[in-house]
Amino acid sequence: MYQGKWAVVTGASSGIGKEMALQLSAYGMNLVLVARREAILEEMKRAIVEVGCSCEILPLDLSLESSVGVLKNWLVEHSIHPCVVVNNAGVGLYGDFLTQDAHALSQMLNLNVNALTMISREIAPLMEKGGHLMLVSSTIAYIPSPKYCAYAATKSYVHSFGYALADALYPDISVTTLYPGVTNTEFFDVSHHSMAGWLKKIWMYEPECVARAGLQALFAKKTRCIPGLLNRCMVYSTLMLPDYWRRGLLKKIFELSKHAE
Repeated sequence: MYQGKWAVVTGASSGIGKEMALQLSAYGMNLVLVARREAILEEMKRAIVEVGCSCEILPLDLSLESSVGVLKNWLVEHSIHPCVVVNNAGVGLYGDFLTQDAHALSQMLNLNVNALTMISREIAPLMEKGGHLMLVSSTIAYIPSPKYCAYAATKSYVHSFGYALADALYPDISVTTLYPGVTNTEFFDVSHHSMAGWLKKIWMYEPECVARAGLQALFAKKTRCIPGLLNRCMVYSTLMLPDYWRRGLLKKIFELSKHAE
């Protein structure tokens, strides 16, 4: 059904985005891979071409405002009308909000909010009718954390935006918002968050499983996907807690995990 159709994946050089791209190639889809690290994208291209799919790479820093226009113009010039767009690129910042680097904070907001919004706006008109758009949020969208103030807020934005966009683009394009929890990716290294081994063992999911669940939901045209039973239990149970408990929940978990180290 999807053999020979095109998919665009942002943040495709690692983690969930990389797994999404590889699994989409298993569907027989051609790929446009977007990320900053060109060498990794070249390796992925070789692997995808080996399974018989076409693959193009576009090394871009999507935190730069001009990058979305570059991506759109490239797709137009190559007459590519994607069937699938995975809006995955994002980054997190952990720590005390007032001491976080201002430039890094601005870059995160540009990438997590502005780029995701503008890619959805500019690329959606190029997509095939009946196509599928994925936005990657996080379970932290439901559970604000004092140590992830701005990051959690960006993912809450994606949560709200995704729900509204699903109605705005219906029926031409289906929109699925993915809510990964703690996932075994580079996220914690980049965000400078050291997490205890015991917490990783009971809470951390592999990117392959998250990507598989996300793509199943995408092709089933589901509006929301929270991969993993533990993640779903955590989200739904915390929604029943008073706000002042929810605000401190992740902070307390992270404090306990650091003490255990």
